[in-house]
Amino acid sequence: MIVELLRHLLLRCPPHLKRLGVLHDLIALEHRARRQRRAWAPHHQQCQQAITAMLDHCGFGPQNKGVCAVVLGSGVLLDLPLERLRDSFEQVIGIDLYHLPAVRKRARQHGLTLVSHDITGLLAGLPASLRGALPTPQADLGPATGADFVLSANCLSQLAGVPLAVADAVGGQRPDHLVEWERAILRSHLDALLACRGAVGLISDSRREVWHIRRNELQDWVDLSHGVTWPALSNEQMWWWELAPPPEEGLFLSVRHRVHAGLVKTGAF
Repeated sequence: MIVELLRHLLLRCPPHLKRLGVLHDLIALEHRARRQRRAWAPHHQQCQQAITAMLDHCGFGPQNKGVCAVVLGSGVLLDLPLERLRDSFEQVIGIDLYHLPAVRKRARQHGLTLVSHDITGLLAGLPASLRGALPTPQADLGPATGADFVLSANCLSQLAGVPLAVADAVGGQRPDHLVEWERAILRSHLDALLACRGAVGLISDSRREVWHIRRNELQDWVDLSHGVTWPALSNEQMWWWELAPPPEEGLFLSVRHRVHAGLVKTGAF
């Protein structure tokens, strides 16, 4: 925890991203990924295999390269088949709010271009208070709109965290109207994916479960899609991600997420 705190203090990052907890969450993600390397390995492998299957289905490969692929929610790059993406497209762009130094280094090694960009289109216009009107979600996927292949990678369920970050940042409670705002943010992202010109893939978690392993009892669960209906996925795959095996969040608690992957649209290039 001390190392994470020092990194948060010393890393150069736009102040509003620090204020909203974006840098904190990315640092925590990177450290947890190291601690849970073995537990997360099957999830990362499933993600990479699912993406490879999407590329195979759409015909992208070394012998049939696309011009550009865009990954929305590039994160720490562990869930991406970096070599396959590099060999299948002339350019691969990873988009996230911020990229940690180790991620930028790894991207350079694999020939990826990283772009810091807010795909929700919301952060620049967030109000200082939650009591008044909230900005209308209008997803901005940047270069993804014209790319040959677009992947929303383990970020859809995270988009609903924006309202929570706002509530925390202004020290207020979470009003009821934020619940519908969360749903509108997710819908805006899905609509923007459907509007992309090229092939579109989606990887997202849909359900969070907390189990008491000593009693083999489900303690709690959360709908991570927040009641929003996803578009049908072709070639869909599903698996459980052991996100926090004990004792990460409790001596006898195990947290897992149900993950779905598939093509939203095959597109053409």
